[in-house]
Amino acid sequence: MAAWGITVLGGVLAVTAYSNSPGAQQDTGDEWPADSTISLHSDLPTILLFVHPKCPCSLATVRELQRSLGNDSDAMSIQIGLYGPEDRDDSWTDTRLKKLAEQAFADSTFVDRNGTEAKRFGAITSGHVLAFSPTGRCLFRGGVTSARGHEGDNLGLEALRQIVAGTPNSCTTTPVFGCPIAATNE
Repeated sequence: MAAWGITVLGGVLAVTAYSNSPGAQQDTGDEWPADSTISLHSDLPTILLFVHPKCPCSLATVRELQRSLGNDSDAMSIQIGLYGPEDRDDSWTDTRLKKLAEQAFADSTFVDRNGTEAKRFGAITSGHVLAFSPTGRCLFRGGVTSARGHEGDNLGLEALRQIVAGTPNSCTTTPVFGCPIAATNE
């Protein structure tokens, strides 16, 4: 019985550690990449989200964005890049995550072939959010969940709310909790 208890406790601790371990991030600078094919909105903040369409952790990210920003669609431009391998057609991205993103933010998703745009913006972990001013200055980069797949208020969401409301944001970077965007086993 003691061995079983230790095994269960070890499993719980391992899952907890994984849930609270952020993914990798890269800093690509504070300006909109000149070679990006995504349009920067000239009058509103542009919010970008990069995800692996099969990452279960990122469902919480899309739900958080919908809950926090869904009513402010006129105050921002949002684009959601779904990683798509070069050797697969667009149907590969037809997942629950894509359907949720399209329902939450109509006409905002695109297939990011081979993660090209994600790489330009330094997004290597699914759930990576970036917010840019109309002039192309990065105002925020990071995640909008407090752990993998967890929902609820957090610093990232508060920063985005402030950006969309046009008030100075106190937080410019948060950890991203998700799977690698370009997974080795796709």
